[in-house]
Amino acid sequence: MLNITIDQTLHFHFEDNWKVVKYDETPYYKTQLKNQRSCKINKKDKSVISGLKGVDLVALQPQDNTLYLIECKDYRLHSRKKNLHPVEEFYQKTMDTLAGLLPSALCGTSGDPNTRMLKALVRSAEHIRLVFHFEQAETTNKLMPRAYDIADLQQKLRGLLKAIDPYVLVVDIDTLRRTAKVDWTVD
Repeated sequence: MLNITIDQTLHFHFEDNWKVVKYDETPYYKTQLKNQRSCKINKKDKSVISGLKGVDLVALQPQDNTLYLIECKDYRLHSRKKNLHPVEEFYQKTMDTLAGLLPSALCGTSGDPNTRMLKALVRSAEHIRLVFHFEQAETTNKLMPRAYDIADLQQKLRGLLKAIDPYVLVVDIDTLRRTAKVDWTVD
């Protein structure tokens, strides 16, 4: 069993035949993509170009060579403080990861085991699936026990990302256990 911990609270368990990389911890992502210096396009325009964001995990399911991009957020202990809506954040991280995967695989340091694994994942992939693992604290409101409705987040992401994966999954530990739409477990 392959065990990977994200944000010190989410423990993912994959079968041994899966190939999994913590994408946002690969050397190429950290040195070349994430930490690019911000720059303004011109003096009049207020838009800024900055480094790319990345999902937490890139995983390959060996049975049908499906590449999973998995982003994890756990707000059970610390409430969400970002101004960016979770849908926007997942969309940005997904698109940035897709933009960075090929350069990471082709230009990354070949001596790094994560880069070698990433190259193998990119080369072997035949399908892409997107998964947003989103844990949130329960509220005291009985009508709205959670700040965000998972089904609503999933519907919005499916509309935004249908060209890549029309069946984007938004899950938490409870829905993952009940529906079992993926071949890994989280605790």
